[in-house]
Parts: sequence; C-alpha cells; structure tokens
Amino acid sequence: MKIDLKMEVNRRPAGDRDERLLERNALGDWRLFCFSPRVRFGAVHAFSLLEVMIAMALFFTAIFAILSLTSQSLAAARHLQVSHVDVSGLAGMLALTNRIEEGPLPREIVARFEDFNPGYSCEGYITEAWTNGLFRVDLEIVGLKGKKVVGSTMSILLYRPESATSSRNRLRR
Repeated sequence: MKIDLKMEVNRRPAGDRDERLLERNALGDWRLFCFSPRVRFGAVHAFSLLEVMIAMALFFTAIFAILSLTSQSLAAARHLQVSHVDVSGLAGMLALTNRIEEGPLPREIVARFEDFNPGYSCEGYITEAWTNGLFRVDLEIVGLKGKKVVGSTMSILLYRPESATSSRNRLRR
C-alpha cells in the first residue's frame, strides 16, 4: 500500500474576519486549520512544555559554561599579574597621624607597614621644611620579587601645626 504525502487544500470563506483552511492528509481525513486568533478550535502551532524546558536547559547550560570559562580566565590573569607594593601606602599611614617629629619614621608605622606587606621593608626620614609646621618626609620601600630587588621612593610635604618643631622651641626660649 502506497501512501501519497501530498496535501489537498481547499479555501473556503468562513465569515466576517476568520480565515479557515480545510486540509486533507494522506489518509483521506479532512482537518480544519484556523489562522485567526479569535477562533479557539482547530490546530494550534506551538511548542510543547517539554520542548520549552529542554531549550531552557540547553540555554542555561551554555550560559553557565561561558560564565565559568570567563571566571577561570580572569582568575588565571590575576595570578599572572605581578603586583608590587607602592610607597603611597606608607605615605597614607603617615598622613593619618596628627603629630610628627623630626627624625626617622615612627617604629609603629614601620612595623604596621611591614606586617601588611611581608617581604618589604621601609625607611624614611622626617625634616622640618618651614617653621610654620610644614614637614618634608622622604620615604623608601625595598622588597625582593623573585631574584630581582624592587624599590620605590617618594617625598611628601605634611602640614602639622600641632607638632613640636625645633624652630619653635628655639624661638620660645
């Protein structure tokens, strides 16, 4: 028995605004297809719930795979970057103090900096730049990165009028 897969189509007017199509399949049955959204009966061409769920699962699997690859690439790039300590962190620690004195950097600031940055050491010297409480601070950090010695220097001016200066002490006597 040979089945003919051609479809016979007859168009018939169906009323006011509906457009209906009668179709005959290979077995000889007539089916009514409606193309108007107002008509509720007839064949509706849509995806089943199972097809939608499978499509969503594939979509989210692909998205999560892409996000995973991106985060792994960013982590690898972060590990490849050579980070070095900048002297501005030491200057920031010193700028938080209200009073400074001429001479080497205070020991508590040096100890705090070396605790935060293991493998690095710092030095600095504070001198009075002007008699009004303006101080010049020369800072230097040195560290070892692999086999290479790295270092950084900076000079800053700090205005601390509350600090005891040698010029003021000389004028007061």
